[in-house]
Amino acid sequence: MKPHLFFKEPLSADAIPGVPAALAPYEPVVVGAVARLCLEPELPFVGFPELCARCKRETLLNLKGATAGPGASVHLEGWRIWPCDSPLRWLSERAISIEAIGIDAEGRDLDPQGGIADFKKRILRGTKDAKEAQNPMLGLNAAAYVSELDATLDPELKKRCSFEPHRIEYAHRALCREQLTRLLLGNAVKPALEALQQMGLLKFLLPEVNAFVDFHKSFHVHHKDIFEHSLQVTDRVSPTAVLRWAALCHDIGKIHTRGLDAQGKVHFLHHEILGAYLFDGIAARLQFDPEEASRISQLIAQHSRANLYSPEWNDNAVRRLWNELEPIFDDLLDLSRADCTSQRPGRRSAVAQNLKALEERIDALRKKDAAPKLQLPRGLGLLLMRHFGLEGGPKVGRLRQLCQKALEQGELQNPPSPEDCIRYLQQLPKDALNAALA
Repeated sequence: MKPHLFFKEPLSADAIPGVPAALAPYEPVVVGAVARLCLEPELPFVGFPELCARCKRETLLNLKGATAGPGASVHLEGWRIWPCDSPLRWLSERAISIEAIGIDAEGRDLDPQGGIADFKKRILRGTKDAKEAQNPMLGLNAAAYVSELDATLDPELKKRCSFEPHRIEYAHRALCREQLTRLLLGNAVKPALEALQQMGLLKFLLPEVNAFVDFHKSFHVHHKDIFEHSLQVTDRVSPTAVLRWAALCHDIGKIHTRGLDAQGKVHFLHHEILGAYLFDGIAARLQFDPEEASRISQLIAQHSRANLYSPEWNDNAVRRLWNELEPIFDDLLDLSRADCTSQRPGRRSAVAQNLKALEERIDALRKKDAAPKLQLPRGLGLLLMRHFGLEGGPKVGRLRQLCQKALEQGELQNPPSPEDCIRYLQQLPKDALNAALA
């Protein structure tokens, strides 16, 4: 990392601010995702940029603009800062070697645990005698690395992460949400979620999702493995936090709505509405941003709507769907496409084509509705009666139809005046005019 980037320019203009200059006296060391980005700039960046600084938390909170963050952290100018006695000792106490990488203000690497070598090999290795080994976030952090880096979890570290998984309940809820989001936005979501479940952590973090495990085996009538389906949908949907969370939780209502119809087939009536209700509990528990939580909840509640579309729907039904779902419509189509994981030949392509047809139809209706209204001038009927000596009736209607057609074909300017319409009718061939007056 170049020293001038440390205090003057952001590493990534899109996501990472410059390190606060007020921290210069406290030996700041960039850690976490930003340190990994310095080693490999192509990595995706998720979450807060982090650094540790040699000072007490009270000192940081006295800086202008500083606010208390989760755990022992402090937020300042877009950064999450961890106070410590010594940055090198702080890194030495990390329980995972690739978490023990830092870069100081001079651009020097701090690597007390051999984390850079493990990072390049994509190996998640636990460190010996690490104070942080008892961190309740250890297993969740490891699973997030599995996804973010498509890394291999060392068996010994996995065993350590599986020890007393209930301790995750002591972790800060906002930090748990951040790490889960980081996991969901990574490159290997499915194996990471499977690792989280195997370590016994998923049932404490997201019991609503963990309930899917072997759920399909608990009924006398066969239905698909909802856990496997949810992992596939999450892996397939576009990598945004809203869509990945919606995909993971879109079927959580099925646990409590399973039943049989008159033909003996399994159904999950109204699981969408119950799923949205259950997600509201997840959002409160993990301290989601209210706006983000609302969008995810709406997607879960409506995730089956788009797939109900049929070309037989009339225009008003399509307009109603659009008007009700416009704020989430693009995300809803994305989720609906990913939600079809059928192995039946042609099923997925048929669903994709149907959704594309819906999208095209809505686009056509929006253009049609946005077009200027083509209306004949008021009072035209009376003027036609006077000019052609008529007493009303179907003849006037036929003359108006000729003018309307001319307006739609661009032969009359929009909007036309009554006189424009009279002039147009007078210029028509006599047989066409006589046919209308017959």
